Amino acid sequence: MELLHDDWGIRQHCFKDNDLDPRLLEQGKAIVLEILKLQSSIDISSIEYNLSFYSGGIGIIDKVFIKLSCDSTKASEIISSLKLVDISNDNLDWELRDYLISRTIDEDSEEPDDSVEICTLILNNKISRLVNEEKADFQDIASSEHFIYFGKGTGPNHGEIIYYLNGSLNYISYAYG
Repeated sequence: MELLHDDWGIRQHCFKDNDLDPRLLEQGKAIVLEILKLQSSIDISSIEYNLSFYSGGIGIIDKVFIKLSCDSTKASEIISSLKLVDISNDNLDWELRDYLISRTIDEDSEEPDDSVEICTLILNNKISRLVNEEKADFQDIASSEHFIYFGKGTGPNHGEIIYYLNGSLNYISYAYG
């Protein structure tokens, strides 16, 4: 979202699916299509979103929340185009693995040491709780039944999360810096 930030001052942009200003509504929809790498021909009436982009003296604070009704084929296409990783997958990079473990394990428990342990965390709903802490009110509550995917660069300052189940894809993105 480079166009929404510049080096010369404070900028804040907010877009919601229920904006009354048609110009803001169109801009918001275009941003959603760009983020999810969707074609403009898709029916975007089934998309709910809340997009907030801020840059100023304290840095950048971007928060993006999207909920899209779609079938599993479209969800798979979106997840693949965004290059997100299923956290039970052995392709999980160590930086993301460490971040997820640090956000989900109890201080009194020992750190898991392999991807099998990460699967156990998913089954115990710990990752779902993490997602639920980050999600917007209009997004579905995540559970261990959802398929949860993370962007490879996800960490404390930047991240992408998608979770999908039964025709509803939920997207969360944040950037602080």
